[in-house]
Amino acid sequence: MININILYYIPLVIIFISVPVSIKYRTFAYVLSVISSIAFIFITFNRYNYITYFYMISGAVWIISSIYSISYSKSYGKWLSPLFLLTISGMMVILYSSNFLIFITGWEIMSIPAYVTVAVNKRNDAEAYVLCFSLKYPQFLLLQQRLCHIFIPAILDLTS
Repeated sequence: MININILYYIPLVIIFISVPVSIKYRTFAYVLSVISSIAFIFITFNRYNYITYFYMISGAVWIISSIYSISYSKSYGKWLSPLFLLTISGMMVILYSSNFLIFITGWEIMSIPAYVTVAVNKRNDAEAYVLCFSLKYPQFLLLQQRLCHIFIPAILDLTS
């Protein structure tokens, strides 16, 4: 039987619930994002672990950007808030990832809404291409490194 601490994943559930809510109730969804970020900071806090500081910084940035987005998104269409919240949820999945597949899934959840946000609000075509390259190139390098880890030792197996 798998032992999963349900409280540990509450911020992730809250942020994913806020995405469909944000289509109809934008401000409430941003408040849910702030609550999720605060819960993320408190739940992942461990005084003796150095990664805690990265979690705290990430949560603080999400709180600040969510509060700022309440007034900022009024000048944009209704799709900015769900795309923004999907991007945050992808970042949260990346931080929760325990293996490479979940990491890549979180990366995709983060990057695809970012592309759409740039495409919807574009003023210049170059911005979308620069964002696409900057988000996909590191993913390509990570995938290449992982594949080399898997296949190179099998190819160079000199023990037989």
